[in-house]
Amino acid sequence: MKELIEMAKEATMKKTGEEAVKTLLAEHIKRRIDQCREEVRRYELKYGMSFSQYEKLLGEKIPLTYEHEKDYMRWGALLDEIEELEKMQRKLGGIRRESFVSIQQVFVDKASRSRSDNSLGKHKALAKRKLC
Repeated sequence: MKELIEMAKEATMKKTGEEAVKTLLAEHIKRRIDQCREEVRRYELKYGMSFSQYEKLLGEKIPLTYEHEKDYMRWGALLDEIEELEKMQRKLGGIRRESFVSIQQVFVDKASRSRSDNSLGKHKALAKRKLC
């Protein structure tokens, strides 16, 4: 567990394990909310209405087919998931996306530095060989 906390601190550039875990969790929650909202938008575009309108019309103007019922269940589940994730987001204490460094960017920066360090090392070794 200690190793995971240290990795989280390094990846997020946070000083404490708690800050690092909060940052990772906040980023994951935000990403999942975005994914759910995108899927909800697809249903809204597919049916040309909101979920509440769809719910009212299902079984009346919208026939009760397997596809319609499946979409109803998935669409509703997505909205419930968004609500739960937003509760978690508030519970985390309002860590905003802008307040932490993107984990992906940290890894990109590290990889760039690592490549630069490796290139520099290779150049030094080549120069040394040429001098000898």
